[in-house]
Formats: sequence, structure tokens, C-alpha cells
Amino acid sequence: MPWRNGGGETLQIAAGPAGADLATFAWRVSVAIVARSGPFSSFPGVVRTLALIDGAGVRLAGATSRRVLTARDPAVTFDGSEVVDCELVEGVVRIFNVMVRGVAPAAVAMARGAPFDLPPVAVRVGFVAQGEVGVQMPGDAAPLVLASGDAFLDERAARPLRVTPRGSACMLVALIDAPARPAAA
Repeated sequence: MPWRNGGGETLQIAAGPAGADLATFAWRVSVAIVARSGPFSSFPGVVRTLALIDGAGVRLAGATSRRVLTARDPAVTFDGSEVVDCELVEGVVRIFNVMVRGVAPAAVAMARGAPFDLPPVAVRVGFVAQGEVGVQMPGDAAPLVLASGDAFLDERAARPLRVTPRGSACMLVALIDAPARPAAA
């Protein structure tokens, strides 16, 4: 879908509650392709967390702060109501975008290399950016293997989840601890 301000496009992975749109989501996870510099859309009442998937990065400039999103500093969080201008560092980037209505930001885990366990939270949304990743709940006989472009949604994330990247695979997972109530329609 195109951005509300026309400056890029987004692939929505998941949003809650079911059936929520841009005005009523409690949380939303997407992947954005940013092909040119320009302003981000404003989302009042929303906390945004961005993680760089690929590309050189972006510089984000708001009225009260400046942030840089690069491979060295791959995640940033900011108030969605802040007017933020995005400047590409060097060409097109792909960004994992997590938006949560309220004041508590989501955490973003990036799995590269060694296996690790994701903690229990209210909601986990994962996206495989590259390669293959095994995802396994404690007690499961074998992992579910996800490939590049695959995603998962775990809304009953009461148990740890083992993530095992294969080779140079990369998976990003939004850890949404306490989803806010959806906005009034």
C-alpha cells in the first residue's frame, strides 16, 4: 500500500485487533520501502520503532530530536505525532516498522547468526528478511522453517520462542508487551 503522504510504500505484515485499519489499530507491523527522502506520515498517539533491514540507512530529523538509522545503529524509537523528515544516506532502504498506540514502545529483536530465545510477551510478529530461520516453541518436536518473505504472528506469546537463523539469514521480531486498546472508530 502507498504511504498516506505518498513518499513510499508499505507491506503490512499484521495489525491488531483483527480488522483494524490505519485509524483504529492498537499495534501494526509492516515493512516499508523508502526510495526517496521526504517527510514521514504523522501518527498522533502512536509510538514508532524502526529497524533497518537493508540499505545504507536514513537520517531522521524532528522538531526536538535527530536520529540516524544505519547498520551500526539499526533501531530507533520516536513519537509518531512528531513531524519527522527522512533523508536517505545512500539509496533505497527497507525498514521494519512497528507502531503501537499508547506510550509503551515495542522492542525489536534482530536474529542473525546464533540461535536465541525470545521472551514471553503479549504479541510477537516475525518477518524473515533473508534466508531461512527455524522457529520453535519449547516442547515442539521440530522447528517451523520460515523462508525469506515469510512472517508469523503469535498473539498468545506466553512461552519463550527459540529462533535459529541458518547461515546468513536475518529475521526481525516485534515484541509488543502490552498492546493498547484500539482507537475509537
